[in-house]
Amino acid sequence: MFGRFALLSGCGRRSPAAHGYVLAMPPRALARWLPQLGGVLYLAPRQRDKPEGQQAAGLLLEQADLAPLQRSRRLHVVSAVTPDGPREWADVLDARGRACARIYLLPGTDYCAWDAMLCSAADCVAVAAARPVFMAATARLGRFRHRRLAGLDVLGVEDCASCRLDWRVAGEIVRHEAVALPAG
Repeated sequence: MFGRFALLSGCGRRSPAAHGYVLAMPPRALARWLPQLGGVLYLAPRQRDKPEGQQAAGLLLEQADLAPLQRSRRLHVVSAVTPDGPREWADVLDARGRACARIYLLPGTDYCAWDAMLCSAADCVAVAAARPVFMAATARLGRFRHRRLAGLDVLGVEDCASCRLDWRVAGEIVRHEAVALPAG
């Protein structure tokens, strides 16, 4: 919630204000934080035939489109004020610093959990807010769920009943990202 009310100050006359941070976020820690956010917009890249990089030990995924989250090493979190309103998202970065997934917050997201995640990071570093190169192939409006099973972390995502404002904001984001949002 870095620039939530900056729209009131007339930012339409200037370039959008953006703030970015990079924080360490291994896959299992990410799997525990994501469900706390509530409803989000999850963007995944095109599925590859063979997975890139090492799979996270101790983390099982319930859906194939969540596979990029196993490569998480850091999050590049950004807050920006755009002509469409405030936007906050996190790019999931792999060991090489490449964005392998993107997670947008929506009006119905729990922003207190988002702020707590940022505050809990011991090595949170302010960086330029420029977006890493990322091309989404799929978009999903949903809520992550986490459970423990025989010492393993299990991460899944389920459709969530979202308000009309969440759907409108998600529609604006997917148009900007040039990806389709499944009808709901």
